[in-house]
Order: sequence, then C-alpha cells, then structure tokens
Amino acid sequence: MTFRPVAAATAFAALVLSLSSPARAQFETRASFPYQGGDPYSLVVGDFNGDGILDLAEVRNLPSGSVEILLGNGDGTFRPGDTYAVDVLFYGAAASLRSNGILDLVLGGGER
Repeated sequence: MTFRPVAAATAFAALVLSLSSPARAQFETRASFPYQGGDPYSLVVGDFNGDGILDLAEVRNLPSGSVEILLGNGDGTFRPGDTYAVDVLFYGAAASLRSNGILDLVLGGGER
C-alpha cells in the first residue's frame, strides 16, 4: 500500500471541520407591518406577484370579508398591495392549480 498525501490531507481537513464549532444563526424580530384593521382569519404565504420574494395574503372576515395582499420587500418587511372584497367566511391556500408554475390564491368556506 502506498501513502497518498492528497487522501491524507483530505481526511485531516474533514476531521478539522467536524471538530470545529457549529454555525450560529442570528434572528431578528420585526413587529411592524401595514395593517388596515378587521379580524384576520388566516394568512397565506406565497410569491403572489412573481418577483421571487414571498408575500402575504391576509384573509379577513370582519367587519367585511376581504383579502389584503402585503408585498414582501425581501428584508422581512412588507408594503401594502391590493385589497379584494369577498362575500364568504373563508380559508386561504396557495398552489399552482394549472401546473403552470404560476401561484394561485384559493379561498374557500361558507356564506355569512
């Protein structure tokens, strides 16, 4: 058997990396976002405007049924988007229903 310096160096590097300290995550809490009032019923997360940044759909049932889209800024904050009126008590979900890669917002529930 012959000594292979490359294999020995690779094994040594793997050993050093396995003994090094684990990476530490840092989380930041943000509590500020645009909120127009009403009674939030559910939140749906998805990229609703196709910019590659996650957005929120806030589904509300009181005082009037509506869905407000909060557009993500990419840094954990959101800005107001469009608001849509609906006539049902509902839950929300997001999926590409036509399998075309475009995210659809689905609402379901019963009449008020």
